[in-house]
Amino acid sequence: MIIFNLLIYFMAHLRRDAGHFFFFCLTSYLATLVMSCIYRTLACVTRTTHQAMIPVSILSLGLMIYTGFTMPTDYMLGWSRWMNYINPLAYAFEALMASEFHNRKFACAGMVPQGPGYDDLPADSRICSVVGAEPGSSVVDGDRYINMSFKYYNSNKWRNIGILLGFLFGFLILYIIAAEHAKPPRNKGEVLVFRKGRMPSNFEKDHGDVETQATDRPVVAEKVNSNPPSGLTAGASVFHWEDLCYDIQIKGKDRRLLDHVDGWVKPGKSTALMGVSGAGKTTLLDVLATRVTMGIVSGNTHIDGLATDSSFQHRVGYVQQQDLHLTTMTVREALEFSALLRQSAEISRADKLAYVEHVIDMLDMQEFSDAVIGTPDLGEQSQTLLQYFERNGAPPCPEDANPAEYMLEIIKPSNDEEAEKIDWHQIWRDSPEFQDVKQELARLNSLPSTRGAAASALENGDASQHKEFVASFSTQFREVLIRTWKHFWRSPTYIWSKIALIVLSSLYIGFTFEAKNTIQGLQNQLYAIFMYMVLFQSLSDQIMPMFLPQRDLYEVRERPSKIYRWNTYILSNIIVEAAWNTLMAVLIYFTWYYPVGFVRNTTSDDQAIRGFLVFLYLWMFMLFTSTFSHAAIVCIATAEEAGVIATLLWMLSISFCGVGVAYKDIPKFWTFMYRVSPATYIVGGIMSTCVWGSNVKCAENEILQMAVPGNMTCGDYMGPFIKAAGGYLLDRSSTDVCKYCSLATTDEFLHRFNINYDDRWWHFGLLWVYIFVNVAGALGFYWLFRVPRGSGVKRA
Repeated sequence: MIIFNLLIYFMAHLRRDAGHFFFFCLTSYLATLVMSCIYRTLACVTRTTHQAMIPVSILSLGLMIYTGFTMPTDYMLGWSRWMNYINPLAYAFEALMASEFHNRKFACAGMVPQGPGYDDLPADSRICSVVGAEPGSSVVDGDRYINMSFKYYNSNKWRNIGILLGFLFGFLILYIIAAEHAKPPRNKGEVLVFRKGRMPSNFEKDHGDVETQATDRPVVAEKVNSNPPSGLTAGASVFHWEDLCYDIQIKGKDRRLLDHVDGWVKPGKSTALMGVSGAGKTTLLDVLATRVTMGIVSGNTHIDGLATDSSFQHRVGYVQQQDLHLTTMTVREALEFSALLRQSAEISRADKLAYVEHVIDMLDMQEFSDAVIGTPDLGEQSQTLLQYFERNGAPPCPEDANPAEYMLEIIKPSNDEEAEKIDWHQIWRDSPEFQDVKQELARLNSLPSTRGAAASALENGDASQHKEFVASFSTQFREVLIRTWKHFWRSPTYIWSKIALIVLSSLYIGFTFEAKNTIQGLQNQLYAIFMYMVLFQSLSDQIMPMFLPQRDLYEVRERPSKIYRWNTYILSNIIVEAAWNTLMAVLIYFTWYYPVGFVRNTTSDDQAIRGFLVFLYLWMFMLFTSTFSHAAIVCIATAEEAGVIATLLWMLSISFCGVGVAYKDIPKFWTFMYRVSPATYIVGGIMSTCVWGSNVKCAENEILQMAVPGNMTCGDYMGPFIKAAGGYLLDRSSTDVCKYCSLATTDEFLHRFNINYDDRWWHFGLLWVYIFVNVAGALGFYWLFRVPRGSGVKRA
């Protein structure tokens, strides 16, 4: 907080006075504490990020809009004035403005009129163009300026500090109460969730619960199918390996993870890998399934004595210990997805889907095949193992001990001295059991030429099985796109929270900034566009967490299995997100464009085309937001880190878009930021399309009044100046007081911000460039930072 205050205060060149500096620090610190309590309270009363996003976004908009600066209190609609009264930031901002402007005189940057023939006129015939200026004065009083512009008063400064303290204690108590009563989501247990209309008839509602006596609480009762599975045939092939080693480099040093491992998997028998954490169980399975992407693998792997080849990876089934599934898919859809992308390209789609049905029937999964996967919540055969350890010096296994836990304790001594007493690795190499393993492997290698189904597949496999990916890119892209669309469709919390955020924010901004075409009214319309750009952060914070589970699924399970390419899932996510954001753009158009009143600036001839162009710009904003969010998240571990980066870049973009600081006032060094900022073209394009070609009528406090010199009329006196600078006179024939409005048309207002109506289509085309750059950036960043490098796995 101290660093923030120092940077803001001195870089903005605020008053170089100790008293005002410490008042600035005090006010900003109290405001920060109040906002912290407010947001913490909202976090306690909501249970998910998606739930919290809507009230937080609406609240943040309201706090920014109703400070009285973005929209002065005189322009607030009657029904919304109370939002200013209960806004803690309104009191903080008034105190800061009063502290900065009190008892200060500011030099006028532009007098009205000015130019040739006006400089030698009497002082009372000229006036500064800033609100609060007095005729004949070349300076503007700070107190008068904030009084007339924003209704801010220096006398309220310390009163507002007391109000902030009241807000702080009030919200602190509310936060404590909310934290005390906050409850985590109830654990609903394991419940099968089926797609609508797909629940099997033998799953029925049972309204009786004998143990809980909760007769009004429905439970799901399952009728168990006693029919045995059909079509299950025993395999005939034996998979075996000998002297398997795996070496990798860590910090430039070689490290062996597997050291001459032997073994086999026979049909009809279960083979268990047992060992302490880090012993290499998962590593061995990854090497056997050819899922490793780096290092050197040596040794032999065979099926019925026939060496495995590059097609083996596409034929082996591998179930990981993690529960890695896209939770919105059904069991059938998960199997179909794998079959379509992993089975031979020579097999037709219909045959692949038919085989999935055969597998479902064979494994007796018909009853829950259409259930959504969701998020889940040793015996007599151990005697041989126990005898082996006891025979080689281990203490006997207690009768009440778990054999598996006993084994793990034995092979992992509690200290280094015990580790030196028994070398279990060497004991195994010298044991008769090891010799039996070697003899069995030799027998398997010398089997006759009769092959099982798996070995025959190796000999007679098609060419597609030897490629890195079995399916073509078009097939991969189609299936991943369909799966991604289903994932979004079956995530109603995400979709409805996005819709609620868009609709409520649009209506809130639209009705708040509804204004006539006065000077301040045009400023309000410009801020209606600018404030919508602030929603970028909330939209981005929704998009990024939606992407992460799919990236994790791909990197942990589907990339090692070579199911599809990395660029297919990135493009699929971008396209599906873009489709939903197109719908969001339609909602924005109707809930924002019309409430603000932009349609009043159109005519019957151009109303349709200008309205359509505004929609296109809103669509561009939504597409830019989604593609930029994907470019930010693809290579970063967490959504929080990516959100910070994306928000920082977007804040820079809207800071230099020419709204907060007009283009002519931006320091020369920073003008390049104005040119490269996408917000420049979004805001400029929407504003020019919405307000171009209309007349301006000044409000009473916006009219400048000055004395007419000599025997001239107001029209004669101000005519040359108006011709050069624009504006209009209320009474051109007046010879006493000249009343002047500095704007006559909305075009003059646009020119102040370097916005031109003629550039509207050029800006629209330029936004497509930004979107394509975002897509290319998403692909490029992922390839650069997350695609494995090097030559891959080497076979020794």
